[in-house]
Formats: sequence, structure tokens, C-alpha cells
Amino acid sequence: MSHRRCFGVWLLLCSLRATAGLGPPVSAKEDAVLIRLDNGLVSLEYSKSDATFQAIYRYVDGKRQAVALGPGAYYWDCVSQPDVVPAGVIVPANHNFRVSENPEPPRLVASPDRAEIIATARHNGWFLFDVEIHYVLRRNDAGFYAYAVIRHPADLPGTTLVQMRFVSKTVTDGTFSEFVIGDQRTRTIDRSEVRETLANVTYLLADGTIQTKYQNSSYWADTLVYGHAGPRLGLWSITASPEYHNGGPLKQGQTVHDNVLLRVMTSEHFGAAGVKLARGEEWTKVYGPVFTYINLGADVKSLWEDAKQRQAREAASWPYSWVKSTKYAKRRGTLTGTWKLHGEAAKTGAWVVLSEPATPEYPDWTLQSKGYQFWTWTRPDGKFTIPKVIPGKYTLYVSGADQPEQYAVDGIEILPDKTTVHNVEWAPVHHGATLWQIGRFDRTAAEFRNGGDARDFEMFKRYPKDFPDDVTFTVGASDPAKDWNYAQWALFVKNPVWTIRFQWDGRLACTATLTLAFSSAQPQRGSAVTNLQVKVNGSLVDTIHLPKTGTAGYRGGAQDSPWNVRTLKFDANLLHEGTNEITLGHADARQWPLDGNVTGPVGQVMYDAIRLEVAGR
Repeated sequence: MSHRRCFGVWLLLCSLRATAGLGPPVSAKEDAVLIRLDNGLVSLEYSKSDATFQAIYRYVDGKRQAVALGPGAYYWDCVSQPDVVPAGVIVPANHNFRVSENPEPPRLVASPDRAEIIATARHNGWFLFDVEIHYVLRRNDAGFYAYAVIRHPADLPGTTLVQMRFVSKTVTDGTFSEFVIGDQRTRTIDRSEVRETLANVTYLLADGTIQTKYQNSSYWADTLVYGHAGPRLGLWSITASPEYHNGGPLKQGQTVHDNVLLRVMTSEHFGAAGVKLARGEEWTKVYGPVFTYINLGADVKSLWEDAKQRQAREAASWPYSWVKSTKYAKRRGTLTGTWKLHGEAAKTGAWVVLSEPATPEYPDWTLQSKGYQFWTWTRPDGKFTIPKVIPGKYTLYVSGADQPEQYAVDGIEILPDKTTVHNVEWAPVHHGATLWQIGRFDRTAAEFRNGGDARDFEMFKRYPKDFPDDVTFTVGASDPAKDWNYAQWALFVKNPVWTIRFQWDGRLACTATLTLAFSSAQPQRGSAVTNLQVKVNGSLVDTIHLPKTGTAGYRGGAQDSPWNVRTLKFDANLLHEGTNEITLGHADARQWPLDGNVTGPVGQVMYDAIRLEVAGR
């Protein structure tokens, strides 16, 4: 045998060994009913008529074990609201749309290294989007990817994209025993008999406990990986980048409940905004890809640690080179810089967010949803870096640092393969000398009493026991974490107002300024706004009219997406030497009934922080 031929055989053997190391090739089979994908680790069955996966399996010890079965094994759905419904067009009561409502034949693109199902649906009389859903199984991956390309053609009427998500419904045979949402957020999946339905996916169980899907809500910034886990198998939703989500890092959404694993891409929950599109407006956005990871391990803890490591690998690979959509940006840029407060040291860090410019309708990044958002939390040294940003012009927002206003600058340009440097010197907001402050200006009421338990059901029922004489907070003596409730409900026990007591030395002053930041406001049922009366030593200073910001009190949160700040200036002569009082009262508050029978939702306001300042002439 010649040396050249020997060398050729050696190369072939090396190639075969390398291919074997990658695992078996992806198998893709299609018939009139199903598309079956299999890579030796995961097996998927896609129903062509329903446009959903009807079976997901993981290979365990050489045998297929069911992870999800039935028409809800894995699917995409969407909720939208057209501006006008044409005569004769019937809109589903829940405004829900799936690919099967108006499908085109699915396409299968397969090679030994990957198989991709492309499911498309065209707009109809009320759903005014064209949809392209991609499902991808790669060689040697213990899971599969999904992403959606959503387009509103310019020749269609106006509409709003309210919600979009990918959903998986797991088996309930004991394969999964725990919800895992974070290092400190693990909850046993309670499959006790349901005794009573209390609210939407909220149940009183036979053992007396209450189970609600809202207990598992989380912030977009904290939902890079979460899922179901059991003694040996885990099922996880993993995103490499949350850039396609609406509302930024503080937007909250649902994650898991019952046998359901959700990846909510965009939603109006907690007061966030949908994607509102006008007639004649062309718009396209890529949501995802997200990775559904099915891992093996010795216990829940090891499965969770492995899932976090897999998320880190996905993030390192972002943007994915294998995505074929021309709307998916593969060339990215970076923003870096340093921030500081002018003339003083910052007490806390801050969020740095790249988003759309503010508009009267959407004045804040928490209310934006059309484009992509990128964010990071500043480091202790004030530096920040946001990598892998889609090129374009953005507004840079900085929010936090115990400031009642945010910093914003337009026109930050990100170029492909380039680093943009922008340093921030933020002028702090002051209206004189600070007499006192309750809480931190950080958009949330979580630091106050019960704020850490805000996701539990009907939290207002704790109030009479925790505050039998209602809230009286004495500056310098009271503790915000114990003596200030996270929500002022439109219910009181004895006193219809909350009272803040403080000492004043009577120094010469002209103007006093009370700054109140609200992390949530939900009017009492039947009211259009929340009317909050603010009095200083019995004198009415102002009645603050707060629009509904969301349903944090009902859905289980310590904040909504919208953030309201009100600055009230008043004559400092209303203050006197010695003890002073500021009271805050719901105009619509009612006394807690003697029988204790109160059902929700109950109106409330949640205070982010309150600050009193005084200034001389």
C-alpha cells in the first residue's frame, strides 16, 4: 500500500472517530401525520395537523422515557387585540391564536447535524400577524431550540400583540417533583387533590394549603434558566439572552405551575405594555431562540447546577451561528463605560438599560416592547459593560442608586464589531436638606414588611394581624422592614390613614418638599384612580391621583412595571418645633369587617420610598 493511500485511510479513520465523538446523526422522518426527530438523546414527535409536539422523550439507560405527552407537550401561542374587528369576523373569547388556526404546510430541513421544523401561519381576519415558528434539534444536544419570527405587514390594520409564549406540559407520573426558579427558590410540586378553585390557576388543596401560579413569577433579569426537576430528570427553559423580552430587567412574568413550563416572550402582566402597531406600520421581531434542556442527574441539586452551567454555555455561544433567519442579528457591538453621581457617593448600584427613546405614550423602558432591550447592573467600581448588542441607535437609561429620577440620554450608537464608550455623570436630585427617608428609591417595595412574601396569595389578609392599630412609623425609632407594610391596602383596622411621626427643630425654612415614589397602584374595585390624601399636621397638602399601574397586589409582586414619582412642595410653616405628623390615606378605604370576610382583589398602593426635605429662602 502506498504512503499516500495509507495517509488517506488514516484521515478517514480520524474523521470517523471525530464523527462518532459527536454522537449519532440526527434522524428526521416525516409521514402524512407526524414529523419525528431523534438524536439518540432526545426524541420528538410533531403533529402536522395540530402544529404542536405531542411527545417529548429523553433517553435514559438506552430507553425512551416520556417527559411530556399529549397535544400540549410543547406549543407556541399568542394573544392579540385588533384595533377594529371587521363585520362578520369571529374573534375567540380569549383572543388566543395558534399556528393551526391558519397554517401553511410545515417544512422539514434536515442534515446529519441538525433538523429543523418550520411552522408558518398567515394572518386572518382578526389576527394581523404573519408567524414563522422554528424548532431545531441538533446532534448531541440533550434538548431542542425554538424561536418565533413575528411580522406585521404594512398593508394590515392596526393591532396590539398582547402576549406570546412557548408552553410545555409535562407528565405527572412523579418524574418531576420540584419547581426550581433560582438558588433559593425551590418549591415542591404539590399534586394534592384540589378542593376549591379560588382564582385563575389558584387552588385550595385538600391539605389546606393554597397553590397559585403567581407564587412562581419572576423578573426577566432572573429568568435565564428555570424548570421542573425530579429524582433523575430535569426539564428546563433556558435563554442565552433576554433581549427580546419586553419591559427590561424588572418586568415580571410567569415561569412554572402545575405541570406547565412557560417561556413568556412578551406580556402585559404587571402593567407592562403590549406591542402596539398602527395601520401601515411594518414591524418584524425575532423572539428567541430559547433552549429546552432535558438533563440527567443524581438529584435535584445536581440537575439545577448542571442546568445553570448549560445556560452559561448557551450565553457564551450567543448570537447563535446556526440560526438561518435573515432577521436575526449575528454581528453585534458592545457598550462600556463608568457612571457616578455628581458630587456625592452612590449608596447603591443601578440598572443600565439600552432601549427605545421615551415617548409620551411609553415614557420609560419598562413600558417598551417593540424593539430589543439590553441591560446590566453596575459593578461596585461604577463600571458597566453590555456586550452583544444589536447595532443601532438607542436611548441609555440609568435607574436606581437611590434616586427618585432616572438618567437618560438619546442617540447612543452601537456599531457592529465595535465598542462604544459612554461615561455617565448623573446629577442627583435634591430639594434641600433631607430630614428623613423611608425606603430606597429602587422601584420596589420589597424591602418593607411582607415584601419578601409578596407572591403569596391574598397578602392583604395578613394586615390586621401584623398591624392591628394600622401603621404608625416613628422616624429614628421604627424599622422599615418591620414597621412599614409593603402595601397600603384600601382597608384599615382602626385608623383610615398611615402616620409618619418625626421631630423638627423649628429651624428657619421656607419650603418643604415631600417626594413619594410608588412601585404599584391599583384602584379599589369600581374606582378609575387611586386617590391618596396627603396631610401635614392635619392640613391637606394634596390629593394624589394615581392611575392603575398593574395588579401586583393581586398577581403577587412588590412592584408593577410603571413607576410613579410625585413631588409635593408645601409651606414649611406647616411644620412646627417638636413632633410632627404626615398622614397618607386612601380616599376609598373601608374598615375591615368584623367578620373578617374580605375577598380580593383589594385596592392598594405600594411605596417605593418617601423623602422629606426642607430648604431656606
